[in-house]
Amino acid sequence: MDFVQSFTTEVGQTAENLLHKTFPKKIAELDKSLRDPEFSLKNIEKIRQCSWTSLGVLQNNEKKVSVNEGLQSVKIADREESRQVEVNKAITNIMDRLRAEITGLIDYCNILRLWVTLLLPKIEDGNNFGRSVQEETVNEVQNAECELALYLSQISNYFSSRAKIATKIIKNPHVHDYYRYIAEEDEKQFVNFRLMLVDIRNTYSSIHDLILKNIEKIKRPRNSNYGSMY
Repeated sequence: MDFVQSFTTEVGQTAENLLHKTFPKKIAELDKSLRDPEFSLKNIEKIRQCSWTSLGVLQNNEKKVSVNEGLQSVKIADREESRQVEVNKAITNIMDRLRAEITGLIDYCNILRLWVTLLLPKIEDGNNFGRSVQEETVNEVQNAECELALYLSQISNYFSSRAKIATKIIKNPHVHDYYRYIAEEDEKQFVNFRLMLVDIRNTYSSIHDLILKNIEKIKRPRNSNYGSMY
């Protein structure tokens, strides 16, 4: 029993530290990141150039064919064993940073959800408004966790989709549409990454706002005989 009580106290302290220190700091950091050149929509040109670089690897001096897509001429070696399609390094650098933000927020949401759950009082007749506020808060945090988990799936799907086309490029190097598909997919993924970062910042902000506005009802649900949830 002593361990359970100690664990509950520790969860509460961690949760309140997240709310009062970590969340405001992360909101400011992410808002600043969205203004960085790395996540600016003007960075699409760099993403496009990295796409062509990833498609134009040469490993020998065999006869080459030019694939001109309007931006630059991408050289592809004729011999199949000499061809390879690399990852878009600009995309993977952003992805690594974004994945850390996603998994970090998932972990924070898990702690907050557990904290509010442990504060739930037993079900009684009447005076359950505070409990309903707690349950709604738990649902909101859980929904955020689910959406964040979907972001991780989107990242995996991007690599799977790109790899399929890369395989086709290796087998059919003269089909220029495949090259254009890779470039377009990389640009689309960059825009998706930026939107993910916006959503992560907004999730931090909305959860922080929701809990702090209802903190009295969440921490002391039985003292709330009337009122409304923000």
